Amino acid sequence: MKMNWTVAVLAACGAVGAALPAHAGNVTYERLLAADNEPQNWLLNTGNYSNWAYSKLNQITKANVANLQMKFMFSIGRDTKAEGQEEGRPLVEDGFMYVTNAWSKLMKVDVRNGKEGVPVWRFDPKSEFVRSNKGPGLLGNNVYISTNDVRLFAINKDSGEVVFEKNLVATTESNTQRITPGPLMIKNMALLGESTGGQSGTRSWVVANDATTGEIKWRFFTIPAPGEPGADTWKDNHQAWKTGGAGIWGQGAFDPVTNTVIYGTGDAFPTGIPEYRPGDNLYTASTIALDVDTGKLKWFFQEVPNEQQDQDTPNNRMLVDVGGKKLTVNFSRGGFFFQHDRVSGQFVRGDAYQSGLNWTKGLDPKTGKPVEYDPSKTIQTYAVRGPRLAGGGAGLMFCPNQGFAPLYQWPSFDPTRGAAYAAAGFACQQVSDVVSINEKSFNGALISKSAGEAGVSKSNATTVKLPDPVGKVWKFDVASGKVTAEVTTKYRIDAGVLSTAGGLLWNAENTGKFTAYDADTLAPLWSFSLGMGMSAPPMSYSVDGKQYIAVIGGGHQGVSGDQGQVNSAIVAVFGL
Repeated sequence: MKMNWTVAVLAACGAVGAALPAHAGNVTYERLLAADNEPQNWLLNTGNYSNWAYSKLNQITKANVANLQMKFMFSIGRDTKAEGQEEGRPLVEDGFMYVTNAWSKLMKVDVRNGKEGVPVWRFDPKSEFVRSNKGPGLLGNNVYISTNDVRLFAINKDSGEVVFEKNLVATTESNTQRITPGPLMIKNMALLGESTGGQSGTRSWVVANDATTGEIKWRFFTIPAPGEPGADTWKDNHQAWKTGGAGIWGQGAFDPVTNTVIYGTGDAFPTGIPEYRPGDNLYTASTIALDVDTGKLKWFFQEVPNEQQDQDTPNNRMLVDVGGKKLTVNFSRGGFFFQHDRVSGQFVRGDAYQSGLNWTKGLDPKTGKPVEYDPSKTIQTYAVRGPRLAGGGAGLMFCPNQGFAPLYQWPSFDPTRGAAYAAAGFACQQVSDVVSINEKSFNGALISKSAGEAGVSKSNATTVKLPDPVGKVWKFDVASGKVTAEVTTKYRIDAGVLSTAGGLLWNAENTGKFTAYDADTLAPLWSFSLGMGMSAPPMSYSVDGKQYIAVIGGGHQGVSGDQGQVNSAIVAVFGL
């Protein structure tokens, strides 16, 4: 199978391609382990295995960022029959950029002259479905991509030819499986997670594939089957575990010292109807730590047992060393910043970073569970009742609205400041204090989230006045457990963040505004209006000692919850 088209000859027509070969050295596992030592390159989706999204490049600083200019842009395509949302991050190795769009179309682009992106080749996997694609992976002489229709490709990075194609569908599960994360390359494996469990009724999973052949080495299901540890937390009598959810949306964090990969998991299905799935519902809304060689579960921590309002926690885990402690940390959609011992999984602390949350009165300082959690109950009752679909009763305000908390908006960690950063927003939503469930409608069958099919009456509760939704950027001091700086924007932010050694934090907005903030105060120091919505996180690389910042633009230009118009996808590159 050949690539769809190649433009390698175009490179020979320009000054770049004529002078330099269109290839680089192999990306070994040893190079990935030491990726921080190659700040000129961006070899992993989040920069390193700890998921820091931090660049050591420091040519662009607080003092000169006002002089930043767009150097060039290039299109990465759009399919007109359907539109996805661009959430990917390019990779760069020795002046060559590898980038995917929402349809998983992969491009290799020569960016060595700093003035233009010269296409080398393009590969189209002809994915049947589209939602998003978070970027490629590099290992050896291959570049790896996943597709939304659940395939893994290895592509020769020199020629653009297919090395192998592997269908990853778990045939024992529902046909609604999808993949949005990019491949995480560890040792000689590509790790991927299924993404749609809580939305479409799938029993989600993490899978590891041999990077040479594509063969599956192991698969871990995030919902345990009967007889497996945790299965007794699904206490229904109609096999709700079969469509239980716990999707994998983010990138795993890898600790080579303990040989552990750590993921966050999504919500339980059906969303908002815990009566259908009594029990704690492991391993939804959890942190899971897996042995990278075998896929065996080492430890887990569930943030919200029997979660009820799409309060999942798939945001990237970050591995940090603070105060002599080796931690895994994350921004939860429930509004808390969690810290755990990354070897044992022991809860260390949890602090609110969302200032207006009210769904729980707080976390138990010993267990890390919501203080209302009662392990003797099969249906939990938190401070504000959570089901989305409800009938009658008084209207209640539930905060934060899950749609405004970090999900695919990936965070960053600046090791020189001990600070974690995230962007998303804050809003509340109305729920009711009375729930009407028709048990006969369950039937042990797959049910949808619609009120009629779920047997749940639509809400006619009294209306409550909600605060206006806003966007947010947070700086969180890990040692003290406090938000030390915060920015409020008019609209929710859908893109992740990047921190750089020049003392800057970078973030893109749905409105098309790309901003550099002071990493200490979050004061905006520079901005550029790209003229199209952005939901992808930035990255940084350098060529010949010159630092560049790159970000993908395109996808939905949504404001105030509106999906808005759709634009062609482009990569924009900025430099001094």
